[in-house]
Amino acid sequence: LKWDYFLYFVIVTLSTVGYGDIFPDCWTMKLVVVVFILVCIIYIPVQFARIQDAMDAREKYLVPYPYHPAIVHILLCGHLNPDSVQRFMIEFAGSDNSRKDKFVKVVLLCPEEPDTVMKSFLRHPLYKSRMFFVKGSPKRDLDLLAASAHKARSIFLLSNRTFGFEAEETFVLMSSIAIEKFLLRYGPEEGSGAPVQLVAQAL
Repeated sequence: LKWDYFLYFVIVTLSTVGYGDIFPDCWTMKLVVVVFILVCIIYIPVQFARIQDAMDAREKYLVPYPYHPAIVHILLCGHLNPDSVQRFMIEFAGSDNSRKDKFVKVVLLCPEEPDTVMKSFLRHPLYKSRMFFVKGSPKRDLDLLAASAHKARSIFLLSNRTFGFEAEETFVLMSSIAIEKFLLRYGPEEGSGAPVQLVAQAL
């Protein structure tokens, strides 16, 4: 059987059209076709489901933060990982600002999509309703707008001390400059509201 006829047979069979013009004529080929169909029935839907889940997850983290004036939020950006985020949430939960505003939302802005550990942390019952993840960089205005950085009470820029000192120092400095320029363009006008506080973590 030529490859073009074989391809035609596979497509017609998997699409359940089954014209019947090409069919296995011996029990060996019939067995091969049966195994092939069973494998495709099991394997293909699983792969499609994984692709769909990946696409949904990517689109999910590209959704802008739904800002509401009645909900106070802060922005946490920089090099985020489950340990640094959890440590920040524990410290923030015990701070005076958090006690005054029990429903402060923490928006995470990170260039990479969350890994499995981070996703589990985001789904944790203690933090699920208090955190919102946005994929993006603190150096890009569009990503800062998506995280409503100009409407946040404070912006916290975390550093990763496991990286090289010079590289991380450059990252923090450039990100701070980008955020300050962003706030000058999009921040509240003088007298219209409290200015957004920028807090950069020292190395």
